Amino acid sequence: MIDNLQDKVNNMVGTVQKNLESLEKQNEVFGETFKGIQSMMGIIEESLDSIQRMDLVRKHQTDVIQDTVDINKEVLGAIQMENQQFSNIAEMIEANAQDNMDMVEQIKVLEKMVGRLNETVNA
Repeated sequence: MIDNLQDKVNNMVGTVQKNLESLEKQNEVFGETFKGIQSMMGIIEESLDSIQRMDLVRKHQTDVIQDTVDINKEVLGAIQMENQQFSNIAEMIEANAQDNMDMVEQIKVLEKMVGRLNETVNA
């Protein structure tokens, strides 16, 4: 009976020893898993920092593009104003040319009148 009891105690000690070894192995695996999670958290933090920097760069690019659009609008406005001024000048030149043509016609009429007056006076 003592042998039987001794065997049972030995079996229990063996089982407890196996459980202890299993717990030690689980603890080791848990430690490795925790280190892996810490490493992943570091990578995630780096990724988040990179994403935030990229967002700042994108915002800066957006500002630069908006500034470029604003400058282009100003340039377009200036070009349109110059085009309008050139159109006004062209209209003035056309009007002056027409006035000159009208004056030439009037001078021709006056020359005819002077010619007739000369004829009348000399006759």
